Amino acid sequence: MSRRREIEPLMMAAQDNTRPFVPWSRGELERLFASARTMPGDVAGVEAGRWWFALLAVMLDTGLSAAELLAIDKAQYDPRTGTLVSRLFAFQLHPKAVEAVDAMRRHEHARLFPWPLDNGRPPFHMLLRTYKQVLFRANLPYAQPCLFQRLQRTGRALPDALGQLDLTLTINARSDKLRFVRPRDRERWQQLLAEDPSGQRKRRRRKATPPRTPDQAAVIVTIGNNSPKSLRRFFEDVYRPQRLADATEHTAGDYRSALNWLARFCGCEPSLDCLSDDLLERFLAWLKAAGKANATVNGQRACLLALWRHAWRKRLVPEQPRDVMKLRVPKRLPEAWSPEQVGLILRAAAESPGTICGIPAAAWWPALVLTLYDTGLRIAAVMQLRQADLTADGWLNVPAEVQKQDADQAFRLHPDTLRSIAATLAEPREWLFPWPIDSDGHFRYLARAYREILQRAGLSHGRRDLFHKLRRTSATAIADAYDLATAQRHLGHSGIDVTRRYVDPTKLKRNHTGAEAIQRPAWPGLAAGDVADNG
Repeated sequence: MSRRREIEPLMMAAQDNTRPFVPWSRGELERLFASARTMPGDVAGVEAGRWWFALLAVMLDTGLSAAELLAIDKAQYDPRTGTLVSRLFAFQLHPKAVEAVDAMRRHEHARLFPWPLDNGRPPFHMLLRTYKQVLFRANLPYAQPCLFQRLQRTGRALPDALGQLDLTLTINARSDKLRFVRPRDRERWQQLLAEDPSGQRKRRRRKATPPRTPDQAAVIVTIGNNSPKSLRRFFEDVYRPQRLADATEHTAGDYRSALNWLARFCGCEPSLDCLSDDLLERFLAWLKAAGKANATVNGQRACLLALWRHAWRKRLVPEQPRDVMKLRVPKRLPEAWSPEQVGLILRAAAESPGTICGIPAAAWWPALVLTLYDTGLRIAAVMQLRQADLTADGWLNVPAEVQKQDADQAFRLHPDTLRSIAATLAEPREWLFPWPIDSDGHFRYLARAYREILQRAGLSHGRRDLFHKLRRTSATAIADAYDLATAQRHLGHSGIDVTRRYVDPTKLKRNHTGAEAIQRPAWPGLAAGDVADNG
C-alpha cells in the first residue's frame, strides 16, 4: 500500500467527525476480534488477549459502553446462566460471549474487567490508547469515529451480531509504529503529499492479500435510529408531521429531549415494542433520582405518553398506557409586582445604555415593559408584533398566529404607553420591538438583559421574576378592578381555574381574609405581660 493510501484515510477521519454512522462490516469485526485475541502482555494479571477479547465480545453483544463494563463487579455476572446485570438491566449473553468471559474471569479482582490504569475512572485515556493499538494491528482505522462508540452502536442495532462472526480466524498483525492522528499534523502530511504525489517514498513490500468475499464485505447491521419500529423514527416520520405540524420548534425539542433521556436510560434507541407501564415508571424514577424536578419529570412523561397513545391509535402497538403514575407538583402562590415596583423597573429601564437596532435602549425598554404591563401578553407574542399592528387611535391588534391560544386579541393602550412607543418610532420599520438576536424564539439573551434591569432596580431577579411576572401583574390588576372572568378574557385563558393561578392574592386591594369574616368568640384576649412566668 502506498504512503498516500495510508495517510488519506487518517486525514479524512481526523477532519470529518460529523459523517453519518457506518457500522462495522462482518470482515472488519472478524479482524478486530482476531487482533484482540492475539494482544501481547497482560492486564492486571490477566492475559491481555483474553481480556480484550471478552471486553469487545460483551460490548458487541450488549451495546454497553466501556465505562459501564469496567464498573461491573464479579457478583453481577452469573456464570451458570450467562446473565450480566448492569444498573437496572439484565443481559442474557450470547454463548460466544459467555465462553470469552469464562476464559477471562478467573482472577482475584473484584471487578469483572479489572483495569489498573487511568485511576479506575473515566475518561479512560490509556484504555482508548490501547484499543487504538488493537485496531491498528487489525489494519482498521483508529480515528475518533471508529473507537468504542462505533462498536457499541453496532451491537445495539443487531443483538445477534456476535453470532454471525467466525471468531476462529487469524490475521497477520501489523507491527510498524502506531501514528496518532492530530490536527496539527495535517500541514506536514499535506506538504509530504505535495513533495511526493505518487506516494512512492518508502514503499513497503507487503504480502498480497486475497480479495474479500462479498459475504465478508457486506454490512451486517443498520443504524438503530432508522429501524422501522424505532420510537425516534416514529416521532420524526409520523407524530410530528401529523400532530405537531403547527407547533413551534421548542415543542418538538421537548419531545426530542424526552427521547434522548429515554435512550440514555435504556442504553439503546427504544423501539415501539419495548413501551410498557413498568418501563416508563422506572424511567421516571430514574429521572427523579438524577435530581430532575417533578414538573420536568411530568413533562417527559406527557411527551412519551402522547407518542405511545398515537402509536396505539395507528395500530402499531397492541396496548395503550394504563397507569403511569404522575409525580406530585407543589402548587405555589402566584407572585406579582406592585405598582411601586413596576415604577422601579421603568426607572432602571430608562437608564439602559446603548442602542437596540438603532433605537436608544433607554426608550426601547420602557416601551416594552409598559406594553407587557398593559396587555399581559407573553413575551414571545410581543416580540412578533409588527408596527402595522398598532393603529393610529391607540389599539394594538394581536393576530392569532403569534398567540398560544390561537385567537385574535385587541388592546387599547394607555396614553403613557403610546407616548413611550412613539419615542422609539423615529422612522418606519417592520417590527414593533426589533431585537437583533434570539432568532430561535427562546429569547434567552433578552431575558438576560431584562434580568440586569431588575438587578439595577434592586428587585428579585430569579426565574419566576422575568417577563411572565408582568403578565401575572397585569392579571392581578384586572382581577382587582373587575373580577376573575374579566381577567380570564384579558389573558385569553380557556378557563377561570387557569387565570386563578395568575392572580396574586397579596396584591388585591379588595381582598377580604377569612379571619375577618369569621365571628370572633367572646374572649377579651391577652396583653403583653399578662402571662406569668411559670418556670
